[in-house]
Amino acid sequence: MKSARPSSAHRFSLQSVHMVFPVAKEHGIQFYKLLVFTILGFLFALAGCSEEAPVIAQVGDTLLRRPDFDAFVGNLSPVDQQNSRGAPVPYLQSMVDRELLLLEAGEHSLADDIEITEQVRFEVRARLAEVFQMNVLTTQLEITELEIEREFENSRLNHERFLRRILVRTEDDLNQVLADLAAGRSFKEVLEPFAVNDAIAEGDGVVGWYNYAEAERRFRIPRRAFFAAELKRTLPPVRLPKGWQIYSFLDEREGELQAYYEQVRRIVYERQWDAINQQELELLKHKYAVEFNPEALQQLFAVIGAKPIRTAALSDGDGKIKLYTYVGGEMDLITALNNLRQQGLSGPLPAQQVAADVFEELLLRPLLFEREASERGWAQEEEFLAWKQEMHNKIVLNALMDRNLDTGVNVSEVEAREYYQANKSKFYTPDRVTIRELITDTSEAAMKFREQLEAGVDIGTLLIRRDADTHGKPRSGELKLTSILASKYPKLVAAAFAAQEDEWVGPLATADGH
Repeated sequence: MKSARPSSAHRFSLQSVHMVFPVAKEHGIQFYKLLVFTILGFLFALAGCSEEAPVIAQVGDTLLRRPDFDAFVGNLSPVDQQNSRGAPVPYLQSMVDRELLLLEAGEHSLADDIEITEQVRFEVRARLAEVFQMNVLTTQLEITELEIEREFENSRLNHERFLRRILVRTEDDLNQVLADLAAGRSFKEVLEPFAVNDAIAEGDGVVGWYNYAEAERRFRIPRRAFFAAELKRTLPPVRLPKGWQIYSFLDEREGELQAYYEQVRRIVYERQWDAINQQELELLKHKYAVEFNPEALQQLFAVIGAKPIRTAALSDGDGKIKLYTYVGGEMDLITALNNLRQQGLSGPLPAQQVAADVFEELLLRPLLFEREASERGWAQEEEFLAWKQEMHNKIVLNALMDRNLDTGVNVSEVEAREYYQANKSKFYTPDRVTIRELITDTSEAAMKFREQLEAGVDIGTLLIRRDADTHGKPRSGELKLTSILASKYPKLVAAAFAAQEDEWVGPLATADGH
């Protein structure tokens, strides 16, 4: 791990305060609604001196008790959770502020707003569909070692080739290199003036052993070319963002499963997952007698055409055309269109020839999974109801904030400065440091890597090896750490912030290796 100079903690500008202050001012006006706020009772409750959970605050008709506080803190970041045990009062104040905002939202009848209701409905459907998948689909997954081994061979991920290349910047250099190689000049001679262009190869153009998936992902080598190319034969160049790659393969071998185990297992997992999803969908389509209306789909394309989904509009008549009908319900075109928007689709509709399959995946599957989850009573479980209420509150509060910011409250610079001076602690950002990280399995291997790095070997050269990995960028290992990660990675964060700039540190034992 190598540390760069950390950026010190800093405060937001007064422009940030101008954005926050109106909301604080707005809900601050509502503090007359706070009927009870007993700090002594709260601290007594935290000390655990009472068998019952006493009221620690009351906002309107809402009573806040110790379990409410625990639940509130449980949704915070790990650092805030830890801080709340030493200084609970600010977190209770945040709970009170939140309840005041919810009261204000109630005054604006935001809970009855159609857009908010639809957004909550969408989130509930997505969550229940996930609950169904977790409770029903995951129990059917069964991945055996034999399946993984077969996939490794059948997918040809086990076939590796030894890659070498020359990187050039200009088209003239490209043509010259191709001409020289075709004329029989040695690869080493042709490479020499361009070796500095390659941060991965160690001056000899040799990049390493790769299977087709890695060669395609990292070096843009087409899959067909990977398998069809003759050894030591120069292949058609690959266009890169800053030039061209002239390459060939020197050798080939059988790869080891262990090196690709997680990749292969993920392929098997995804195939099983997709198959089980489709199987359950077909069963539910039969159970709820789903009927698809192809004429509705044709009308949707006739009206919208190539217009973006985010701005497309349907007439009342077109909007009420039923796309799906099923036992106990239906989905019309306007509902389908709104659902697509809620899922983040904003461009044109999918190609008409595949639209029916796409809509079945995006619209019908979540609907039926939600329906079945509700039929099995999972929508009434205490945990789900608590989640639903929390999601509803978040959506309402976001809408309230948006409305307050849109409406605007005139705040003078003097008021903003006063608020800033009184609340400086709220306007800090955590310390940050940029490091370069290399991970390997053992301390001994890590020490050897460190020796090479300190000798001047580029980290990108080492990261292409099978026994090296990183959480940072694939070629540079660059990673940004903030002080708030100290609770999760105490050794790493402590070492990173203690290190001098350009100093290699380690090996450090982590959950992923050294």
